[in-house]
Amino acid sequence: RKSCLVGIPNMTDRSPKKKNWQPRAIGYGKLLHPKKKYYSAFVTRPDSAPWIAREDYFDKIESLWDGQRVTLLSCLERSLTPSLMTSAMKIDVVVCARRDAYAVIDDLEKKLADAGNTRIIMCAGATATCLAHRMAENFHAVDMGHIGMYWRRTDL
Repeated sequence: RKSCLVGIPNMTDRSPKKKNWQPRAIGYGKLLHPKKKYYSAFVTRPDSAPWIAREDYFDKIESLWDGQRVTLLSCLERSLTPSLMTSAMKIDVVVCARRDAYAVIDDLEKKLADAGNTRIIMCAGATATCLAHRMAENFHAVDMGHIGMYWRRTDL
């Protein structure tokens, strides 16, 4: 989808986890389209991109929900939670399983759409990644990955 930005692991030498990610790059590298622009998947992973562990960076992330009515898809465990999103005007929560949520992806997509918000924040593993793509045409759906685990941590 043209309206969906795709992030992949950034293999920069600056990442302390480059050695962990590099073997996987060989497998997915052949799947990438040579004319498509890709972004860093580490936007929510200061453990892999420590240069983002700054207050101003977290402020920019928070601007996604600050003063907004949003829907949050989360397992509410080791994830972004409403208690971390206190600047949101209103948060409608759709809870999913921490693992294997893809089995009910159609149901989750319907619940997210039915919540009536145009902005959807998701922390639901690979299911969130798939939902972000599926919902990109009609919603501002953002897969926030592991941001909840690292929220406002600048000590990495």
